[in-house]
Amino acid sequence: MAPVTFSGKEKAATSTAFVRLPERSDYHHRRDVLQETKQIDEAKNDTTASKIVNKQQGGVNRCCGCRKKVGLTGFRCRCGDMYCSEHRYSDRHDCSFDYKAAGRETIARENPVVKAAKIVRL
Repeated sequence: MAPVTFSGKEKAATSTAFVRLPERSDYHHRRDVLQETKQIDEAKNDTTASKIVNKQQGGVNRCCGCRKKVGLTGFRCRCGDMYCSEHRYSDRHDCSFDYKAAGRETIARENPVVKAAKIVRL
């Protein structure tokens, strides 16, 4: 069997047809974008970390109704306080959240008023 030989033109065409070499400007652009996103992520993480530290400094989770330790079984109400299983419902504690206004707002947002255009009479 005879060995297969390629001419220089065929070899060059096949080698560059599928491989795109990165240009120098592409490399610098990607590096700049990565640095910018890294700086943004670091800024977000700093603010998130400070919020987490502030919450952890609060201490033990306790029910706002009876001051019992709730641990992982605590329920956070819409008013923002933590409650035990006995005081978790809004009628069992003095909830400051206005459920009626929230319901009205939800209904108004989901059901917009449909008004027909006026008809011009002859």
